[in-house]
Amino acid sequence: MIIDKCPLSEEEKLKMIAEAAFLKSRQRDFEGDPVADWLSAEAELHDALAAKCRLEQEEQAFSAYHRIRMEVQRLLEKAEETINAETVRQALAKATADLRKAGDILPESIDRASKAVKQEIEEAIGRLGQIWDGSRIRPNELLSDWKEKGARSWHRTTQSFQQWLTRWRNRNGN
Repeated sequence: MIIDKCPLSEEEKLKMIAEAAFLKSRQRDFEGDPVADWLSAEAELHDALAAKCRLEQEEQAFSAYHRIRMEVQRLLEKAEETINAETVRQALAKATADLRKAGDILPESIDRASKAVKQEIEEAIGRLGQIWDGSRIRPNELLSDWKEKGARSWHRTTQSFQQWLTRWRNRNGN
């Protein structure tokens, strides 16, 4: 079953189930249980739709992560002499709010991405030997550590996502 968008309307779902159930019945020369064909087609659609929606959510989360990360980085690079936890929180909040306003990514994907970026920044601050809430850090120190880790993480994430996408497409005939 090929699904080209997510989610589907109830009408679209019923049409796809009916077509799949008809094909199953026709393969058996219309012998057998039509209810079983319907239920089987319904289960197949459910599985295919869940996989497609999960893929779209992962793609959105990946895009949101990249966009938030780049915007936070841009905002922190503009920072004056030093930055502190509040500066970082404001940059992350602005990047997240801007992405929400754009309206092209689901809120759940934005939330996941925002949390991931915040965690990365906290880890970078920790590697610099600082405490998240009590430190003032030079932006270049934080950004150089964060960029280095981010580049490695971005590369690994991209590779993993591409491998998963290839496996998913091969398994689903896309």
